[in-house]
Amino acid sequence: MPTPNEAPFDVIYQVDRQDLIVNVNSQWDQFANENGGLIAKSVLGRKLFDFIVGDSSRMYVDTMFQHTRLLKKGVVRQYRCDSPSMKRFMEMRIEPGSDGLLIVSHRIIKSEPVAPVVNFLYHPKAFVLRRCSVCNRLNRDGRWRELDQVLYPAMAGANLPVRYDVCGDCQTTASNA
Repeated sequence: MPTPNEAPFDVIYQVDRQDLIVNVNSQWDQFANENGGLIAKSVLGRKLFDFIVGDSSRMYVDTMFQHTRLLKKGVVRQYRCDSPSMKRFMEMRIEPGSDGLLIVSHRIIKSEPVAPVVNFLYHPKAFVLRRCSVCNRLNRDGRWRELDQVLYPAMAGANLPVRYDVCGDCQTTASNA
């Protein structure tokens, strides 16, 4: 299988018609090692959706995949992929390949520090906070807000349980593809 074009995106992977990860670029392991993720040999041959947490998050990605396959037209979405200490503003590009293959590219647009540093831990039964899988805003008191409007300095270093969801704004953006 050909190696995906690596420029200008940082991490590129390919999924087949069954959404199995069949190829990753050389940046995969570097990004995984820097962020505590799984290296290539741990993900190759496995379903991408095994690594996406939350039903609404899976449906969001699946909708983009189906859109790309059916219309044979690429999709570009901006999203957030934060680490405990950095806000990372990202772009994902999904391009159709042959025979249902999809080429998925991710690149960092910009990053900035998060204050306070907080670890979010997925907990399927926790309902302390809901976190949008796309924009990373948190739902507190029925409103989706930016991290700095919800987190307080006293939370620094805390492990906060969250349930992942997709907020209404991001759902609307996805449906206007």
